[in-house]
Amino acid sequence: MVIQRWQSIYLLLGVFAMILVCIRPFGIAMTPDGSVDSEIIAINFPVFLIVNILTGLLLLIDIFLFKNLKLQRTVAAIIMLLIITSAITASIILKSFGDLWEIAWYGAPVGLVCAFICTLLARKRMGDDLKKLRSYDRLR
Repeated sequence: MVIQRWQSIYLLLGVFAMILVCIRPFGIAMTPDGSVDSEIIAINFPVFLIVNILTGLLLLIDIFLFKNLKLQRTVAAIIMLLIITSAITASIILKSFGDLWEIAWYGAPVGLVCAFICTLLARKRMGDDLKKLRSYDRLR
């Protein structure tokens, strides 16, 4: 029996996406002539940065939980909740700065969406592996 480990690749891509969230801006202020005046980066908000680093570390740890698929799926669900929480927090922070600020679609929001999609795909692959293992156990 061969189990494909695609979820490890998806989780690793999620780690890279969370690194993108930590270093890229999630909000920009535009000047009247259309150039970028300043940016809001996660480093300026320690709690937001800690949540993003924790999410990235959990993604990395989840790669090595392959021997216990149920625990790996549970951790992936927790990671998805943390990503959603991070997106909501980013939007609240951005809204608190006023109307001059807008979402930087080339930065952290793309990373959050990519991390969520990668974690969702990894969790689906974990479920497929769990079904495959159960079917082999029935045959034994």
